[in-house]
Amino acid sequence: MATQHVNKITVFMYRPGGTGDCFLLQFKKGNQVSFNLMIDCGCITGGKQNFIPILDDLTAKTKGKIDLLVLTHEHADHINGFTSVAEKFVNLTIAKVWFAWTENKDDPEANNYRQHHTEQKMALAQATTKLNKLERDHYFHKLLELENQGAELAGGIHHFIDSLNGLNGLNEATMAANGTETMEDILRRLKIIDNNTVVEYRYPGQTLEDVLGAEGIRFFILGPPKSLDLLSKEEGKNEGYEKRENKSTTNLAFIEALSVSEDNAQDQIPFESDFFLRQRLPTLLLNLKKNTMLMSRPGAKLTTTGSLAGRNWR
Repeated sequence: MATQHVNKITVFMYRPGGTGDCFLLQFKKGNQVSFNLMIDCGCITGGKQNFIPILDDLTAKTKGKIDLLVLTHEHADHINGFTSVAEKFVNLTIAKVWFAWTENKDDPEANNYRQHHTEQKMALAQATTKLNKLERDHYFHKLLELENQGAELAGGIHHFIDSLNGLNGLNEATMAANGTETMEDILRRLKIIDNNTVVEYRYPGQTLEDVLGAEGIRFFILGPPKSLDLLSKEEGKNEGYEKRENKSTTNLAFIEALSVSEDNAQDQIPFESDFFLRQRLPTLLLNLKKNTMLMSRPGAKLTTTGSLAGRNWR
């Protein structure tokens, strides 16, 4: 007699390359798969070519059916696969999706939280455009060509700009309609989910059990926290991370990097170029590496020490 409860789980951990998450959990009753759970699909350095084989494998293993898609949070390294290979999801039917409460349009706090980041997302787009223009004009190479280790410094800036381009790709997708577009809006626009997909928003502290197909399994919702004060933090106390929303001195490096104008690269920097190169640039680059201001979606990373873009400097 077949078991009525899940007694086995097979976990597939996909690695698109670099920092990111994409999981498939297959719940089994006996030896029969009864429930396919997909968690996230993203990688900070992953492109289309990274995600295609993953989606092909995932589609084959699930026979094209995802019983539950869980999006843990809206950072690029968890969700940019959806925008990179949206066309591959045409082969997948997603029965249900769980979003964090921050995506709920009927929650005033969630709406306020998403709106709070609109200006910051726009700033990222403008900054990326400006830095790419300087890069195309070989500005940084010209500025540093006579300096000790100038080529290495210019190379570091190039990697930094590449990292911002990757993040801004997702950022542009989230701003396509308006500044407060939710992940549900995005997945519908990309035709990853449709009107037959059941959409639910989850809040911390919830416990769900006897989900159809996953009987015997309890799901505990741990976050994101409902407290906006807690939500603004990257990590715990004394770990060197600051609140994302706060304007802080660690963000000054990014601001300084953008203060160079296209017409006159020095006109907004209150120092002569000689002083800037010898005194400020090393500190600027160090801060860019350690305290890079990044962004993806609501809940975006504004200060991420030694992570994401900073990794490309090693």
